[in-house]
Formats: sequence, C-alpha cells, structure tokens
Amino acid sequence: MSASERVEVSRRAAGLAAAVIALAAICVVVLSGAALAAEPAPCGGVSLRDGRVVSGVPLTVERARELTLNGCMASIASTLLAEPGITSVTVAARAEDKARADGSALAAAQQVANALVLSGLPEHRVSAVAPLLRAGEAPGLYVTYAVRRRGRTVGTLVSSRGQVSAGAPGAERAAVAPGARLAEGDWVETGADAVAVIALEDGSRIRLGAGGELRLKSVLLSHQGLRRVRLVLTRGRIESIVRPAGARSQFEIMSGTAVAGVRGTTFRVAADPVEVTTRVETLEGLVGLEAASARVDLPGGSGSQVVGDQPPEPPRDLLQPPKVAAPLRGVVSSSKRLEWAPAAGAALYRVEVARDAAFVQEYSSVETRDTELGVGTVPAAGRWFWRVTAVDADGFSGFASKTYAFELAP
Repeated sequence: MSASERVEVSRRAAGLAAAVIALAAICVVVLSGAALAAEPAPCGGVSLRDGRVVSGVPLTVERARELTLNGCMASIASTLLAEPGITSVTVAARAEDKARADGSALAAAQQVANALVLSGLPEHRVSAVAPLLRAGEAPGLYVTYAVRRRGRTVGTLVSSRGQVSAGAPGAERAAVAPGARLAEGDWVETGADAVAVIALEDGSRIRLGAGGELRLKSVLLSHQGLRRVRLVLTRGRIESIVRPAGARSQFEIMSGTAVAGVRGTTFRVAADPVEVTTRVETLEGLVGLEAASARVDLPGGSGSQVVGDQPPEPPRDLLQPPKVAAPLRGVVSSSKRLEWAPAAGAALYRVEVARDAAFVQEYSSVETRDTELGVGTVPAAGRWFWRVTAVDADGFSGFASKTYAFELAP
C-alpha cells in the first residue's frame, strides 16, 4: 500500500470514528431525554382507599431501604397529612415465617415508619408491626390508617402558609396541608406567622390570618339554593367573600361578644379575646352587627366594633385605598422597593403579596408604618401580585389599593 493510500485509509477511519462518537452522543441524549420524560412519580402515585394507602409500585420488605430514599415515603406522608382526622398509621410487614423469625420483616416496617415520621407524621401516631401472613395474602409492606368519625365535609383548605392545624371538637388538632377536607364542627387554627384560605361548599371563601382560631359550626345547603352558615371566630382576623344566596339565607359569624349577619358581601371580622373586642369592616354589601340586644347595619365602606358587653359603636367610614406608585408592572430585582402614596388617616399599612390576583396561592402579608417595603421580602423569583391597605389608629382596615403584578428576577 502506497503512502497516499495509507493516508486515505487513516482519514476514512478517523471520519468513521468521529461519526460513531457523534452517534453515541446522540443516543445518550435521546435515551437520557426519554428517561427523564418517563421518570415516574414517587411510589408511582399515591391514593387513600378504605383505610389503606394504595401506591403505583409494589411495597416490599426487600425494597424498604430503597422506598425510604426515593421519595416514596415522603409522598405517602404528604397524602396522609392532607386527610384530617387520621388517628393512627400502621406499617405492617407481612412476610414469610423466616423473615419474621430473623427480625428482618419488623426491621423493614420500622424503617418505613421512621421515614414517615421524618416526612412529617406525628411519631406517636405511627407504629410498625410484623404480623402473620394471612391466607391468600401476598407478602409485602402494608400502610393502613384509622380515621376518627367526623361530620360531613363542608369546606376545603385551598391554600396555606405556615403551621395550620384542624380537628373535631374535643380532639387533638393535627397539621393539615392544602387539599385537606374540613368537616362540619371542625376547628381550624393558624400559627403566629400562618394564614389559611378555606373554600366553603356554598362557594364562599374565607381567609384566616395569623394566630387565628375558627370553627365551622354548621353549613347547611338546600336544593332550593338556601343556606344556613354559622362560623365561630374565637380569635384572630378573617376576610370573607360570601357568595350571594336566597333572600331567606343566613351567613353568621359569632365571636365572644357579637354576631355579624351577612347578606352577599365582602367583609372582615376580627376578634381579640384579650381586649374583648369584635371589629367588623364591610367592603361590599351589608352586614348587621348585633350585641347587647342592639344592632347596627354596616353598608359597604363602613365599620364598627363591640367592646366587652357594650352595644356596637356607631358606624364609621373606612379609609380610602392608598395610591400605588411602583412597581406597576415589569421585571424588578430584589433591590427594588414597593412604594405607595400616604393615605389620609393611616397609622400603618398592610402589604399583601400572592401568586394570583385572588390572593390565595402562596399568600403572605406584612404590616409597616412606612410607605415602602423591600421586594426582598418576596420569597422567590417569578410573577407576584400585590396590593396595600391603610389601617387607622383604632385598627380598622380600609379599602385595598388596585392590584398590580411584577416579575421578580432570579
């Protein structure tokens, strides 16, 4: 073979090698993309059915360690936490006699139980056992739960931030997550920096602020469109948007000192058991405030309060909305500040931020005496909606400003 032929052969071989490498790289990318696209959810999806956790993948004693590391137990714990009223969770390792005798079955059940506790389930409610294998039953790990008997569902926790718990009267309250169903008679409680948004079965919506305690005493709906709703606010502040109903319908919020009766409206109620006060602010519609055998009607734009065992105070005008200065739109950095003009009569301002214009998703609020607030208080990058409300020296909140949106840069 001549020198020129050897050069040509080498050139072709190098080209072939490069093509093979490129093809291999393409295969890796395609296979990786397919693997990512086909990557299953932890446990292959989790649901609750008749006291048993159902998963999309087999839960076996041999896979106990793998299940605790791949997010499967975290997915199961999250599903259980969204179901209020669960009194106990049991992890049962049903295995052949050999696995029970050498302790490996119980060890596997305990490992899974520990993973559930680390994922948020209360330790005193989770147990691990290795019972006998039942006739006709396949070996495996079985996660079961017991639920306290509760009334019918009347509401759903649609959004929350911080520690929110719920429970039946006289029962221990357990942490709940968005999606949790709330029964008639349930108490809902928010922590010091928490907020909960509840959607009632009649289409009304309630936001319970930090440090609040609310009972869904009764919610009755008829086929004729009438309703009877009674809520008990023992402490904290709620903002409600009540869906209009029939003329003979009732929507009442009771505190320790007063009763607020509502007819198709947007309003707020605040109860302070220490100061023994109940404050009502009507934004739209009409609210009747009753206490000490007296009543005042509060049309939109007015408020009143009850102190101790006194009758309601005369209505007062609520403060007008502040005028927002910036940002009104666009992309902003974390160094940017939310700014608004001073409002007449304002002692402080409440700034509300959320992922949606209804102020439900990832909702939070901050109070300040200034007319500006750093955007750095927003928890993450992305699109955010915001508004500001003036609060007077007596604690009455006025109308909120127009809602604006901005994009926080990463």
